[in-house]
Amino acid sequence: MPSLSSLRAHLSHFLSVTSAAEVVLFERTTFLVISSVTAPEFEGDNADWDKRRFERISTMVKAFKLGCS
Repeated sequence: MPSLSSLRAHLSHFLSVTSAAEVVLFERTTFLVISSVTAPEFEGDNADWDKRRFERISTMVKAFKLGCS
């Protein structure tokens, strides 16, 4: 597995190429967050975002995956 700094560098590049506000990398099996990056212009807004949003996204994706199988 690549180092965390390498992953963040690749995610940052992807973020800039796509003009996204945030990019989150989840582990494939457990859907736990591996890493995330936020665009500098949105970092101040990040304080207002729900702190448990990654956990909720993970739960929703797992439920969807179970529903499809």
